[in-house]
Amino acid sequence: MKDINIAFHQPGARRNYALPLALYQQGLLEHLFTDFYAYSWMIKWAKVIEKLSNGKIFVTEKLSKRRQNDLPDDKVSSLDWLFFLSSPSKKNFSYRESYLLNQKISFSIAQLIKNHRKDISHIYCYTWNSKNCKTFSENTPVITDQIQSVIKFFVPMIETELQKNSDWLKDKTMINDVKDWWMKMEQEDKESTDFFFAPSNSVKESLINDLCIDEEKVFLNPYPAPFWLYGYNTCFKENSTRIMRSSTSDNKLRILFVGSLDLRKGISYLLQALRKLNPHKFAARIVGSIGINESKVKEYSDIATFMGKLDKPELAKQYEWADVFVFPSLSEGSAGVIYEAMAFGLPVITTKSSGSWVTHGMEGQIIKEQSIEQIIEALLMYMENLNLIDLHGQNAWEKIKSFNIEETGIRLKNLFSLIS
Repeated sequence: MKDINIAFHQPGARRNYALPLALYQQGLLEHLFTDFYAYSWMIKWAKVIEKLSNGKIFVTEKLSKRRQNDLPDDKVSSLDWLFFLSSPSKKNFSYRESYLLNQKISFSIAQLIKNHRKDISHIYCYTWNSKNCKTFSENTPVITDQIQSVIKFFVPMIETELQKNSDWLKDKTMINDVKDWWMKMEQEDKESTDFFFAPSNSVKESLINDLCIDEEKVFLNPYPAPFWLYGYNTCFKENSTRIMRSSTSDNKLRILFVGSLDLRKGISYLLQALRKLNPHKFAARIVGSIGINESKVKEYSDIATFMGKLDKPELAKQYEWADVFVFPSLSEGSAGVIYEAMAFGLPVITTKSSGSWVTHGMEGQIIKEQSIEQIIEALLMYMENLNLIDLHGQNAWEKIKSFNIEETGIRLKNLFSLIS
């Protein structure tokens, strides 16, 4: 087998650079190429600035979100600051304008790979970046990590939702703005990618059936659970135990949803299901940025607490509070919040389309997409069988232990051995 030296093309800090770290630990990472990265010298200077400002300036925490402490600085190259100074802010961008800027960033990162002087055996990138990678490295195999279901499946589902639940939406033009661009980018991925990595069975099936990718070119590769974001080690110790829930005097089932509040996440079905349950039997917390009509938030605020977007320490408290995690998404690649919920030992109610690794009746319950009735049935099962909460939660915690960084790296090493 030839030496494996992977160039990782990654705009943003997706999953806190977990996959580049997993590759590095296995000796497979040649280099990470990204847009903005907080090198160790930046962190040192940020701390000095904070100290000199007498607590008036806080930048270290924000910078820390753009670095991976276990990845050496000399394994990372990022775009020059001048690139960002010359680029307009995305704050007030339309979806199309954001897309064009993202492609400009992707193209520039691919140029960094081209200018890298060392041997590269493979280029690893995420969805919609493969064409830029192939442009500068025609003879190098490109692996695309498919972070979402195929657009051919996704767009019709969203268009149906727009018609069915239009009163829930803030922005009703989003799909029309970007649909054609999405389809174009997906076709470019198909033409520029040598192998696809799918984070879940649902994405693998979608690539094969909807995008017509040869089955021999699609490989399963689940993401690592982000234990480190909550102060955990990247792997569990043999004697570690699951977090135990504290009991409540009112015996209410504590229900948690985490994710952006939009139609794709299935939030409308969850809230409608909660409305049909006895409000004295549960307490519900909804965490995430609000993308639905504010009138709906007001309408359902009597049965659920809308907490907005939380930082990791506060979010951890919500996972520790909950008895059960509900995520009735209509389309995902492999939802990171489910990995998080399982790491906190929560049973999960979700859909096949969420891209989860939950087995029905083992770590939780798999329900049909867009089904208020099945959400109700699943919640009632836990309300009426409290022992299932602990059983499914323990199973979830045991299962997610194999989704740590080390095990992910080993899986990746085996995959690259197959395709090299």
